Amino acid sequence: MSKTDTILVPAGEAITQYRFVKVATDVSGNATVEMGDTNGEKCIGVACAAAASGEETLVATAGYVLVDFAEDAPLGSEITTDTDGKAILADFTGHNILGFAAPEPVDGTTAQIANGTRGRVYLYANKMTLAL
Repeated sequence: MSKTDTILVPAGEAITQYRFVKVATDVSGNATVEMGDTNGEKCIGVACAAAASGEETLVATAGYVLVDFAEDAPLGSEITTDTDGKAILADFTGHNILGFAAPEPVDGTTAQIANGTRGRVYLYANKMTLAL
């Protein structure tokens, strides 16, 4: 069994489950989360549940978690976010590496995660920036 670290945070906007979220603040300066909306940006983790603005949502910050993918990702690929909070390959200088693709074995083999599917990612507790 693997451990996943989570936190409960208010949503600063509508949050979609299985998408990357970033730290934001509301008008009073309180910490919230919003959807990842820029390719390769820093994100705190992945939303474990959908939430409306102002509701609390559970966010996975480290460990194994399911994420929606916007492109194919081979096993072990470094992952970042796209403009919709979906997982893409961290393959450009300056992309923040949020984790790596860790698909579950199917029929004894581990295939790449396909574009448009939900797949397993191992989130890093300490995010890095890709430098090529």
